[in-house]
Amino acid sequence: MSLLAELKRRNVIRMAGLYLLGAWLIVQVAGTVLPWFAVSASFLRAVVIVLAIGFVPALVFAWVFELTPEGIKRDDEVDPTKSIAPQTARRMDRAIMVVLALALAYFGFDRFVLLPQRQHAMVNEATRAGVAQAKVEAKQEETGKSIAVLPFDNRSGDSSQDYYADGLTDELTTTLARISELKVIARTSAARFKGSDKAPSAIGRELGVAALVTGSVLRAGGRIRYTAELVSAVTEKTLWADSFERDEKDVLTLQSQVAQAITKAIEVRLSPTEATRLAGPHTVDPKAFDEYLRGRALWNQRTEGSVREALQHFQNAIRIAPDFALGYVGIADSNIILGVWGFESPGDVFPAAKKAAEHALELDPGAGEAHASLGDIYFHYYWDWSRSQHEHEQAMQLAPAFATAYQWDAEPLEIVGDYAGAIAKLRHAQELDPLSMVIRAQLGRVMARSGQRDQAIAELREAIALDPEFLRTRRELVRQLLAAKRNGEALLQARQLQALGSKDVSSLAILGLCLGRNGFPDEARAVLLQLDEASKLRFVSSLERARISAGLGEREATLKYLEKAVADREGNVPLLATDEEFEFLHGDPRYAAILHSIGVPKT
Repeated sequence: MSLLAELKRRNVIRMAGLYLLGAWLIVQVAGTVLPWFAVSASFLRAVVIVLAIGFVPALVFAWVFELTPEGIKRDDEVDPTKSIAPQTARRMDRAIMVVLALALAYFGFDRFVLLPQRQHAMVNEATRAGVAQAKVEAKQEETGKSIAVLPFDNRSGDSSQDYYADGLTDELTTTLARISELKVIARTSAARFKGSDKAPSAIGRELGVAALVTGSVLRAGGRIRYTAELVSAVTEKTLWADSFERDEKDVLTLQSQVAQAITKAIEVRLSPTEATRLAGPHTVDPKAFDEYLRGRALWNQRTEGSVREALQHFQNAIRIAPDFALGYVGIADSNIILGVWGFESPGDVFPAAKKAAEHALELDPGAGEAHASLGDIYFHYYWDWSRSQHEHEQAMQLAPAFATAYQWDAEPLEIVGDYAGAIAKLRHAQELDPLSMVIRAQLGRVMARSGQRDQAIAELREAIALDPEFLRTRRELVRQLLAAKRNGEALLQARQLQALGSKDVSSLAILGLCLGRNGFPDEARAVLLQLDEASKLRFVSSLERARISAGLGEREATLKYLEKAVADREGNVPLLATDEEFEFLHGDPRYAAILHSIGVPKT
């Protein structure tokens, strides 16, 4: 018997055809469906590779084995008179026809339904991108008064001094952000281009600015040598460049000199107050300033350990220089993070944060950042919405380009249901800090509450694609998927979230909430028990534990945790009005009393 005839007899050729058709169909469907669930392209590549690898074993199996009424046997063990290979061949022929019909149906559906939708979406996206780019370029050419300070290079040759160059970059950004006529991109967005080899025009387009500030810092022998350059993001030409050198104690004066030179180069008009502030003498104890910059470098990492360590450096700074206003702002900001993010008992940190922020303003009444910190404290701990907004307004007047002030000012608007106002604040904050993941997460929450849930989910997915390890955007995506009744997808995302933040209380709580909603009560209670046990050793948010009880539908336990969260004045209690997982409590007098006690409108 020829090889071809033997291949036909053993159904190897049919197996090849069936396998290839099936594999093609799987790949096509996966390529269409998986992106809906934000599954990475690498997973799809893995599917293709596995199917390709499986082709040869499938053919070997068809050659070596035969299906018989008694099960699968080796071909050489089957009596030719009892072989059912012909019947198997007919079944495989029918299976090939079914798969071929499915493939043709999918091809038609893709060609006449999905393809036009994809093409329409591509055209819309290209149109939106073109319009957005045209607006950016028009705005750049019209005003030219928008800049981003890119991370300065550390020229000391010692990588342990990177924090100093980064810190001076941040302080220059802060100084420029206080100028009302100048739009300045926040450090969180500009910092993403550290070490980037992108052209100035490309960076300018991404950040929506007309000019970029670049430079380097050399710190040696008690002296600071500072080189800066202002580059047009439209023409890529140098608009201004200069070098400065001073004693370390005069580093803030040096910063003011650079800021003055930049504003002159782009013809920014300074108000009398702004001119006086920039021209005034600024001296600082070098050791105190060093401690402050070390603290800011750690604070910017936003982890529990880094914020605790940052607080120590800020406290060191004011011990060295008791009249150093920036040190007190750092203390306030560190305590705010520890309280709002649930790392410490609110009563242990918020009063200390308030005291530090107020003292910073006594030392420097023009510190808009301290006003912003006070506004956040009044919102999260004292539940004083009007005072919170007043402080944020003061911050925005003193530091018009300080994105965080606009972001925080959106929260009081959100809880009273002024979603349009909150979105406007957040959009302005995003304009000043376009790559901020915190702003994107908050914007997603507010958009969803305003009735734009699908768009919110899309924007949250986009944020996750930009920074897959930022937990807050992932948590918000899970919550919005649950609110949209997409429980299975939410659980998949929650498990990915927990894998990234296995020790993060908020991520564990979101996982417990999803488990409860998906019918896994034992697993949900195990997560809740884990948090209850942890609360015996350290502060653990009762509000987060309430989420798990809400997922289980346990009304009494949920109310008990919420009442404790209110009694402890937990930092995120004011946002109860926006927490959709507690909507099953609406109409309950105890829940209404909880909301009333913190000044949230009744449901």
